[in-house]
Amino acid sequence: MQEKATISFGTYLHNKLERIGMSIRKLAHECQYDPATISRLANGKQKPRPEHLVKIAQVLQIPVIELWQAAGYIKEEEETAKTEFKQRGLNFDACTLPLVEGLEPVHILAELAKYRLYAQTAEGQEIILQNFVKKLEQVSGVGPFINKLQTLYRLYQDEATDPEQKYIIGSLLLYFILPTDVIPDYLFPIGYLDDAMATDIVWQQIQDCLAKKVSP
Repeated sequence: MQEKATISFGTYLHNKLERIGMSIRKLAHECQYDPATISRLANGKQKPRPEHLVKIAQVLQIPVIELWQAAGYIKEEEETAKTEFKQRGLNFDACTLPLVEGLEPVHILAELAKYRLYAQTAEGQEIILQNFVKKLEQVSGVGPFINKLQTLYRLYQDEATDPEQKYIIGSLLLYFILPTDVIPDYLFPIGYLDDAMATDIVWQQIQDCLAKKVSP
């Protein structure tokens, strides 16, 4: 499965370079990588690491999420998130939310899984720190999930917070900030229902992490 994802990424990279007329050697130069490294990635002989993908995305001026998708990371993160969800028996109160097409936990989990990867990059962290407060001001008072969001943001900023917990919280903050959530925010007020559900999911994940940390 991993090999298939790697070959798929190689094909994707070749096609992308061909469309913009860039050689592997030129890409390597712009990324400040050894040409042999880029060649192995393009030929499916080496699975790209996240730092490879971030650098390539910057040079090609494309969303890094697109590269993670091609490299198979998104699928792996989705499966991991679903497994964690089942193992922890998370039971967010979805039944209290109105029935809206597309408002399903599995869809939100998939988006959070994508953003958990993005939250590990300097670019993702910069987006959070520069835009969270601005976005929050736009929706202040929309729902009770705002208080949880603010608490999680403070936890995200705390240097003592475990890195893995920061990635989990960061996935929610990016989901909230960026305009690619399950229900567009302009569909006010239902546009924030998925944000509320995502907040409940991450809130319970963090509560679970903290409970394990203090348990004997």
